[in-house]
Amino acid sequence: MCCPTEMERKLEKLEEKLKELEDKMKPSVAFSVAAEDGRVAGDLGDNTTLRFNTVMLNVGDAYNLSTGVFTAPVDGLYYFTFFYRTPGGQREKNRSGPILYKNDQELVKISGGQACNDGTESAENAVILQLRADDEVCLAPPGGYVTWAAGRRVTFSGFLLAFCKM
Repeated sequence: MCCPTEMERKLEKLEEKLKELEDKMKPSVAFSVAAEDGRVAGDLGDNTTLRFNTVMLNVGDAYNLSTGVFTAPVDGLYYFTFFYRTPGGQREKNRSGPILYKNDQELVKISGGQACNDGTESAENAVILQLRADDEVCLAPPGGYVTWAAGRRVTFSGFLLAFCKM
């Protein structure tokens, strides 16, 4: 065929409109939280979820401030990043290393190095995960570790990169 028929042109326009509507229906999901209560969060016990007390962004309300858990609202690819810092003075005692969990499965760890001459440690990590709706993601330090909960130095953020059915 050299020329599209009237029906083919209408079908093409309908497909374009459908794609526009699908793009508008994709949910926006993004969160960024910080520890900012001006203290050292001491030994939380084994695998106790870090609960951040400052919400900087929570588009889509997928991060639960009271539980410290992000719950994926839709199937998709998600990007997560987390940063931490521990106070100086007792470097061995104040070690820290949050672990990122997906549905209670350990996925990503970090361990810090000395950041300054004052003995503080800091580290960060990031990961892209394919999640199903209702999958849960959180951070938890191993038992015996402490986290600095002051000045927004400990943060946890994530967002939906791409919507995809699984």
